[in-house]
Amino acid sequence: MASTVFSTALLVGAAAAPAHAASSGAAACQTASWKSVDGTETRLTQSATLHQRGPYSDCTPGYSLTPGTRVVYDCFTSNSYENTWTHVTAYYSNLVLKGWIWDAKLPGGGSYVECPW
Repeated sequence: MASTVFSTALLVGAAAAPAHAASSGAAACQTASWKSVDGTETRLTQSATLHQRGPYSDCTPGYSLTPGTRVVYDCFTSNSYENTWTHVTAYYSNLVLKGWIWDAKLPGGGSYVECPW
């Protein structure tokens, strides 16, 4: 698994992903693999919650990102509910953050490059 940057910041109005994006267990949050293979750069057009541990809404939410936040797509995966999530590098308030965002919250529906396992 690639390294994850953990930083301390104020969590601002975190919005939860819909119930159908729920987790199948804590193990899924700890085993999500990713690699930076896409490189598409964009800016968020709506608020999105970055989950630092895995592609489920039950995984630890790290930050609530605001519209206009610059993100670089790394790759995407499907969880056990067949919801797709993109691993991103986000540049937010002088922080470099890495984590998963539900594709419904991302411009263009997220990455089109599947994460290699």
